[in-house]
Amino acid sequence: MELRFTKAARKHKIGRAHVLYVIGSVEPTADKTERGESAIRWIGCDETGRELNVLAVEQPDRKTGEPIILIIHVQPNYRDLKGEWEG
Repeated sequence: MELRFTKAARKHKIGRAHVLYVIGSVEPTADKTERGESAIRWIGCDETGRELNVLAVEQPDRKTGEPIILIIHVQPNYRDLKGEWEG
């Protein structure tokens, strides 16, 4: 299945190779978008050890109707000094 990235997914300037590494090495979990749509989430470390949070939706291609995975959000996970999640 083809992977595509939205402009918003590039906001934190994390490269495709880092995202593909996480997707290929971590089991996805079911999630929801802010709009309540079904989504797929991967949380895992890339090849440099940076933990990434990747969110995607599955939808049909506008031209062909074939299903694609659309990466809509990618960001590093940050921890505060207490070890709790931020962002």
